[in-house]
Amino acid sequence: MLLNDTKPACKGERLKMFKNCIGENLKRYRNSMTGFFVVLFLFSVNVVNAQLVNTESSVQANFGVDADVYSGIVSFPNGAVFPFGTDDWFLGDSGKGVIDETPTAVTANLLVDDNASAEIRMSVPIYTVVDGRLWIDAVFIRDQNAQGNNTDSNVFTGGSDKNNDNPNTWTITDASVPQKNDIIDVFGHLRREGATVGTDEWAFLGASTRNDSGDSYLDFEYFRKKVNLVGGTIQSVEDLSATGGRTPYLFNPDGSVLQHGDIILSINYANGGANAIIKLYVWVELVGVPDSYFDTHNTLPFRPFEFKQDNNGYVQYDGGNGAGNYGYAEIQLREGAPDAVFSQVNDGGPVPAGPWGTINKGGNIVSDYQQTTFAEIAINASALGFDSSSSPGIDCISPLGSVIVKTRSSDSFTAELKDLAGPFDLANTPEVTVEIEGEDIACTEESITLTATATPEGNTFAYVWYKDDVELEGETGNTLEVTEAGTYRVAATLTFAPGIVGCTAEDEFEVNGEPLIPLNQVCPENQTIPECTSQEDINTAFGNWLSGFSNSGGNGTVTEKYYVNDQEVDINTLEAPDDCGGSITVKYEVSDECEQVKTCERTFTVTPDETNPEIVDVADYKLEGCNTPWPVNLTTDWTDNCSAGGQGIQSDGGVDQPDSADGCTQYRLYTFTITDDCGNSDTETTLVSRDYDMTNPEIVDVADYKLEGCNTPWPVNLTTDWTDNCSAGGQGIQSDGGVDQPDSADGCTQYRLYTFTITDDCGNSDTETTLVSRDYDMTNPEIVDVADYKLEGCNTPWPVNLTTDWTDNCSAGGQGIQSDGGVDQPDSADGCTQYRLYTFTITDDCGNSDTETTLVSRDYDMTNPEIVDVADYKLEGCNTPWPDNLTTDWTDNCS
Repeated sequence: MLLNDTKPACKGERLKMFKNCIGENLKRYRNSMTGFFVVLFLFSVNVVNAQLVNTESSVQANFGVDADVYSGIVSFPNGAVFPFGTDDWFLGDSGKGVIDETPTAVTANLLVDDNASAEIRMSVPIYTVVDGRLWIDAVFIRDQNAQGNNTDSNVFTGGSDKNNDNPNTWTITDASVPQKNDIIDVFGHLRREGATVGTDEWAFLGASTRNDSGDSYLDFEYFRKKVNLVGGTIQSVEDLSATGGRTPYLFNPDGSVLQHGDIILSINYANGGANAIIKLYVWVELVGVPDSYFDTHNTLPFRPFEFKQDNNGYVQYDGGNGAGNYGYAEIQLREGAPDAVFSQVNDGGPVPAGPWGTINKGGNIVSDYQQTTFAEIAINASALGFDSSSSPGIDCISPLGSVIVKTRSSDSFTAELKDLAGPFDLANTPEVTVEIEGEDIACTEESITLTATATPEGNTFAYVWYKDDVELEGETGNTLEVTEAGTYRVAATLTFAPGIVGCTAEDEFEVNGEPLIPLNQVCPENQTIPECTSQEDINTAFGNWLSGFSNSGGNGTVTEKYYVNDQEVDINTLEAPDDCGGSITVKYEVSDECEQVKTCERTFTVTPDETNPEIVDVADYKLEGCNTPWPVNLTTDWTDNCSAGGQGIQSDGGVDQPDSADGCTQYRLYTFTITDDCGNSDTETTLVSRDYDMTNPEIVDVADYKLEGCNTPWPVNLTTDWTDNCSAGGQGIQSDGGVDQPDSADGCTQYRLYTFTITDDCGNSDTETTLVSRDYDMTNPEIVDVADYKLEGCNTPWPVNLTTDWTDNCSAGGQGIQSDGGVDQPDSADGCTQYRLYTFTITDDCGNSDTETTLVSRDYDMTNPEIVDVADYKLEGCNTPWPDNLTTDWTDNCS
């Protein structure tokens, strides 16, 4: 379970969803890292008793040493800030993964088989430069587990197998092993800080066990020589019995490495796995070697490391079974040297496993490494003197030949060994061999070729050739052309990349030879006889020419052979070419008993009469007229350079040729042929043509049309163009004056038919007609009369205009035409009636028009009437009653 995360890691997930679950947990894990703070503390012991290594996350050579397996994140940072894009075992959000994640049958099996084993190599070829760093090699190992009914095929079962024993005395069989000793996953990777061997070499290791609660004790052992698991024990490919089954370290007088030896990195996880103590051991001769040797070594100027002491003296483990005088000695960094070993364990919480998951203590496939089950170590191999390139003259020694990972029953270095993972190769530089194949230079050869074949096949090699120990400049291929006897040597060097080389192998080859007596050959010059030479003169010249072939020198008997057309001939019976010309090429071959062969080819030529006779040319011509019949044949004369020629030879009957593109000219090719006495011939041709046209011309059609306007005068004639298949045609031909045709039924449309006629040069003709029409109308339209009328009421407003309909003889007429706005007319004499005259006007399409008017009147009176005034007066008497009313008259202007 992740820190601050209560969701179990893939608990109860079905296997088919397992890969998705891994990706999901990785995402949750990355998100949880923001607030992740782990207090890592050191296992504090006396420095003389243990090699203290801080268990804290770090980045070395851009590789995360942080107890997780994905690139681009640094787990358990403890507040530190790390660079972006760090590499790790598997590809994460950024950076790169060193293990190949390509899906295979092996990886598919890891997802379903909880006791599968696997070995998966680096994601790029060994010794590849990636992002400016040399990736040397990488490996992922899945070891079997012993949970439940499972057994592990590689378990130490001897009962007393120890680290300092000769490995070939161990007993390794299929058995069970306790959780805390059960190895599950192993990782290994070698890289350099830069792209060349001159930069620091780093070794990165990782391992997991099923134990997540107790102490664990792991050893990573590195063999300089390749080892294999054979018959239940570890066997070296070389006989190392004299040195206890391992390669010992050897040193020069100045302390520098003479021979790199085998190494163990021992890791003890204490306090439930929360603390790590890392110790380093090297295989050296111990029995009979006094402490003073180690005292002196620890003071030498070029020592790669120092031998470690505790309160009891130097920490050394000899006396192992079959180890003889050799054993493991603990070492430490030179005094004052910077840290060279770094480690981290996931004691702060679980971390996501790789794409194939891992195995938990219950033996199940899970997506996380449970807390304290996964650890990583980084070692600066160059700083510790483990880098084989630090010692000149041993370029073929691999950085690490084979690796095994072991668990122990306790923290004692010589405790009983339990589980084993491996052996597996890690940057095991392939052994190189080279063999020269060739032969001696015989007297029959001017040179031979030596061929160098280097192994392993499929690799790139650089070659250097030597003759009698002198380098042959420029000879860098795997073959060498040899022209002289001598001792030849080749050096073949395995090349991984520019500046990155592996082993070199050499081979020698002795080439012997004997001198030759040069074989010389004399051949006459090519000879040419002029044409028309007589046969007798030709025969004489040919015999003299043949006598010019001869030879001298050579080894032993010299054999002469003559060939004509690759067939051997008798030179004494060979006939010359005839007088009509020809040539004979004689190949003269001489050879001796040392297979020297000289060959020449010479040619005797009688210049042939190759001049063709000449036929007097009949120029191409055209028959007169049109469609004229072809001639039966043509007649001409001929001459020849060597004969009188002739007169009146006839051509063949002619062969029709393709017509002209327009088909109007036909062609017939007549051929004359003549051959002289020597077979030279001449051929001449005459092309006869004729006009041929049986196709009528085409008048460009003038579509029937209607004249614009109305009552438009008829055109005098029409004009158009015409085309012809065999001529340019013409423009602007005129029709006749046209012939009137019947009018339309309503008499409003008139018709006239115009005719065009044309005839081409070959008498072919064409006629086209065009019907022209026009609107014809001389009758006025009729407006429906609107009678004069008077508006109702008084002072009624004038209408804006009046409306009526109209008819026409040649159109539909119309409805609702409006008059103008009216024109005022004189009022009536008394001024009480007003008049306004409204006018309708219409014009048909042919300009015929009609006008009608309507007079509208209205009563109009804006003058008040006049009441006859009754003057004010006083009633007589007193209290006279008021009159009921008064009476008077009135007048009006309009009534």
